[in-house]
Amino acid sequence: FENGQGAGEVVSVVQYSGSARVTLQYGTFQGGARDLQQGGGGTAFSPAAEQAVGLIKSQPAGCTPVVIFMSDGQTNDGEQAKSVLGRVPGLQVHTVAFGSGASTDVLRNMASKPEYFHTALDGAELVKEFLNIAQMVSNSQLSDKLYEDVGTKLALQMQTKLMTDCL
Repeated sequence: FENGQGAGEVVSVVQYSGSARVTLQYGTFQGGARDLQQGGGGTAFSPAAEQAVGLIKSQPAGCTPVVIFMSDGQTNDGEQAKSVLGRVPGLQVHTVAFGSGASTDVLRNMASKPEYFHTALDGAELVKEFLNIAQMVSNSQLSDKLYEDVGTKLALQMQTKLMTDCL
């Protein structure tokens, strides 16, 4: 177990702006905040959805995929991203609108169930929403710890990005 992440639990991270890239593939989130680099550009959802589906299709055996799709920006390709994610039968898609500039209607539509849409205006709310997602996904305390760690690290990265954007 690393940082509360259980054996057999793997995380992949796809970062995106105008394009998408895999920054963590089937790994642990130990030290993840250091590894996440903020990019600039637009907010295109479909390249990230394509990357996520590619990861799901090549995932290790025995994994149950869950996508947490988070954005702090506006997009015009939400329907396309939803269609891409829809290629995976039974995929649980949670969406998180972070900050006041996020495409809330698009993200709400992309979530696979109404209760899988989440909003967070700041880092503290983001951590809380990741914990809510953890409880929906699993009753495992290890999973809760993993989602808390991921949420905390992403919240720190997003706060840094927002501060940099405002400078």
